[in-house]
Amino acid sequence: MSLVKLPSGVDILTRPRFREAAGTRTTFIFLHYWGGSSRTWSEVVDLIMARNPSFDCLSFDARGWGHSSKDANLELDLESMATDVGNLVSHFGIQSYILVGHSMGGKVALLHASRQASQALKGVALVASATPGPQPMPVEENEMLSNLYDHLEQAVPSILERLVRMPLTEEQKQRVTEDTTSGTRHSWEVWPRVNMKRDIRGLQEGAGEWTIDKPTMIIASHDDPIDPVKSAVEHIVPHLSALSSLVELHGPGHLLPLEASDDIAEQLIAFASSLDCNSTSM
Repeated sequence: MSLVKLPSGVDILTRPRFREAAGTRTTFIFLHYWGGSSRTWSEVVDLIMARNPSFDCLSFDARGWGHSSKDANLELDLESMATDVGNLVSHFGIQSYILVGHSMGGKVALLHASRQASQALKGVALVASATPGPQPMPVEENEMLSNLYDHLEQAVPSILERLVRMPLTEEQKQRVTEDTTSGTRHSWEVWPRVNMKRDIRGLQEGAGEWTIDKPTMIIASHDDPIDPVKSAVEHIVPHLSALSSLVELHGPGHLLPLEASDDIAEQLIAFASSLDCNSTSM
């Protein structure tokens, strides 16, 4: 682990897994869900590092979560989070990378990709991703999520029951509990009250239709109660000009990095292996 101070002054807890010097291999950069942390991706990262020597991995705690900055006045907008990704790429000297975003992290990955013309970004993998537009959710449920902060630890079992469809280990449940309760009131409330409702399609630089032109893979589950396959097909696929594959899972719920880590790792390796990751010109 290493704590990286970004140009904005924000401290980001990172978990770099580089086999040699950073930037010498294509790097998967993992973005976690609202309420998660870099540890959300632990199983997936371990599997990739064990199975394929061609790729490195970098996961990190998003601002406001885990062990990253949590100042009371910290900006937690999607633009700042997307900018953090670019700053981490520069900090570590990464010349070739693939963004992997889960849920909230998927929305951040879409925003970063829509503003990123650099050839260093080779592709985007969206895992149970939030949509680029406002997230469809009943008002009552949105308010319920927004108001959970004062009794989060007690609410974790019901949150897991809502999100998960496959068995988790006791260690995974404990990790989810610790991650869920790691944020501040502001970091907990800003997603359902603000960022979930944001439409990032108006934030692309330049005129024209909002599209992602980088090769993109979508992994989604039919049994996900939050961001199912149907949502991805209707709200994400139309904006992709280079859809590489749509992987449909059956059984897991929303926490795919924990519930289906083996499938996720295999699909990411296959996706990365299909891309031209040798060109690093800007």
